[in-house]
Amino acid sequence: MVESIPEKDQFLIAYPNYVLRETVTYPNGGVSRFYDDGVDMVIIDDEICSCRDGEQIFPYTLITDKQNHYMKIYRRVFRFLGFDPETIEKCLCDYLRRAISIRDTFVRKKMKENFYHGILLGILGYEESWSVSSNKESGDGYSDIVIETDDGEMGIILELKYAQDGDLETACQSALEQIGGNNYIDILEEDGVEKILKYGIAFYKKRCRVMIGEKS
Repeated sequence: MVESIPEKDQFLIAYPNYVLRETVTYPNGGVSRFYDDGVDMVIIDDEICSCRDGEQIFPYTLITDKQNHYMKIYRRVFRFLGFDPETIEKCLCDYLRRAISIRDTFVRKKMKENFYHGILLGILGYEESWSVSSNKESGDGYSDIVIETDDGEMGIILELKYAQDGDLETACQSALEQIGGNNYIDILEEDGVEKILKYGIAFYKKRCRVMIGEKS
């Protein structure tokens, strides 16, 4: 399983028994460092979502394949996942800027949301230690994307909106209100998940905004 742990800059000071096993450098200059104590592994990432203008996209599997390999060897694998909305927003905006064309959204509003929905499902599907569900019935409606970690300790609700007028802030707030108003977290609570994160994500062409709701 992959678990997130806080304060990556302090980890190696607090746990000096972890030694560097491997360093992986990605085409964008980002780096993943793999540390272990002989039993567990910790992955510390730096700038893996950064990009420069004109830079080609590299496959997300370059990041996940090595992690998934070590998950078969070590008892537990921890990764500083960066669940804060600022990090998620930066990574997603960088990806959109490099990967899509504004012509991809020359369709009706509902189809626009479906387009970005598919992009997120494709990205999230690479994480083998997560169960990712699309349009799953929960509470009083259907949540866009529901994620549950294999250990059952964390769940994530994602609600997506397309900001037709470009007002990403208002669209994000609307998404969070929909999560709360329709009780989308019910399905995770029924599974006994204790930590639930709620994200409203709004898109407009190649831009996006990510907001996190009150933590459960």
